[in-house]
Amino acid sequence: MREKWRFAFVSMAAIWLDFGAATAEPPKVVAPRSALQPVPFERVLVQDHFWSPRIAIDQQTTIPRLFDTAEEQGKIDNLRIIAGRKTEGRIRPYNSPDSDICKLMEAASYTLAWRQNSSLDAQLDELIALYEEVQDEEGYVNQMFMLPDDHPQNPERAANHRLGYGVDQRFRGTIDQWPTGISQFYVAGHLFEAAAAHYRATGRIPASSSDRSLTRLARWPKKGTSEWVQVTWNQPQTADRVQIFWFADHPGGGCKLPVSARLPCRNGDDWKPVPHAEAVPTTADKMHTIRFTPLQTKGLRIEVQLEEGFSGGIHQWVVPPTPNTYRLRVLSPTGET
Repeated sequence: MREKWRFAFVSMAAIWLDFGAATAEPPKVVAPRSALQPVPFERVLVQDHFWSPRIAIDQQTTIPRLFDTAEEQGKIDNLRIIAGRKTEGRIRPYNSPDSDICKLMEAASYTLAWRQNSSLDAQLDELIALYEEVQDEEGYVNQMFMLPDDHPQNPERAANHRLGYGVDQRFRGTIDQWPTGISQFYVAGHLFEAAAAHYRATGRIPASSSDRSLTRLARWPKKGTSEWVQVTWNQPQTADRVQIFWFADHPGGGCKLPVSARLPCRNGDDWKPVPHAEAVPTTADKMHTIRFTPLQTKGLRIEVQLEEGFSGGIHQWVVPPTPNTYRLRVLSPTGET
């Protein structure tokens, strides 16, 4: 099965997830301000005389110009060559060109959290679709290390490229070989950051469980196993519902809906069933809401049993409490808002 975007544009990037294996609890830090919580950027309303015009300039001028520069440099054409969309010309080698594209995608996504812009939104959708075509069977994506050595659109003298080039250079660089093969994890990191920003800014619902235009979290290549995904908090949170949208691309792929699913909550060091919770549906093509009597807990988890011979996944898992909306207050030199 081709599980695209296994390493990028994960739909649940809005929350910290532990999926499928137990992890140690982070050390508890007792500090005078430990009760303070971060404010999610997508819940901040920016409506003022200072930042609002600058966000508009970023959307209308700065970010489009930078995307134009990436086009002029051939960095996006490189992706089109790898995807098979462009059959003329050669790859133009750079140091970490994907990181530049992903930084722009991240910046554009941040602005969409505060200002709608259909043109910018469509441009991001096109780039995400292009990266989906480029990503290989194992989930790897980095335009400098994708094409086989005998591909006719490789750059001339590719073997002499100072920073390394070609599929055989993936994760081969060592300190003794520096700078050959450098920056591959650096590029992946920017891909993750762009993915998280895009999801949190747009929060799109898939068209169906087999929708590949959005991203997902899958357990491939695990098959027929018991798996789980969880979110934990340092302080108890009040919740009365969760939402889940399953990913299943069978036939055509190796992911099917789970045989069964249940919803435990964290109770001390144990995980116990959420009291009075509705059954967790395992049907396709719908965002399911599972309600329960309000409770305070430091964690919620979805546990699933995968069908024998098949893997499974999740498009989205929405875990309340829903953050409040915060209004940004900017003061002028005179003290006026």
